[in-house]
Amino acid sequence: GTDDQISIPASASLTFTAITIIIWAQITATPTLYDPFIWKFGDKWELYFPNAGALTTPSFYTVTTGGSRSLASSEALSLNTWYQIAATYSDAAGGVIYLNAVSKGTIASNGAMSDADGIVRIASDNARFLPSITGEALLYNRALTAAEINYNYSVTKWRYV
Repeated sequence: GTDDQISIPASASLTFTAITIIIWAQITATPTLYDPFIWKFGDKWELYFPNAGALTTPSFYTVTTGGSRSLASSEALSLNTWYQIAATYSDAAGGVIYLNAVSKGTIASNGAMSDADGIVRIASDNARFLPSITGEALLYNRALTAAEINYNYSVTKWRYV
């Protein structure tokens, strides 16, 4: 649909100091400004499209104890193509964004994530809706390694590509 979303109620188990987000998605139309793959209430963290009117690169954003961090993929997505989009962040390792298990950008840490309790939405932030088909979404309370991201990709890609 055009305004479908999944909303997950606030829970202490969704308050992170480190994170991995893995989403399988197919973008079906050009996104608008800040269309999210997944979003945490209060803009504490999200995986989203930062620009309107063009199929741009997915980006990851998080609030940290040192301010905030934003990381864009070096590769844009194509319409109607399945992708595994993953982002990791930890105080120790900083952030990495992946497309189909290949690193497409890194950023240094500037502190631990400064997360708070709040709802999580997939394919929406309640104001904008990502024009997409979402296959699955995974959240981890730690930053997975590149090998773990690759393993997840290799064992799930048969469903999508």
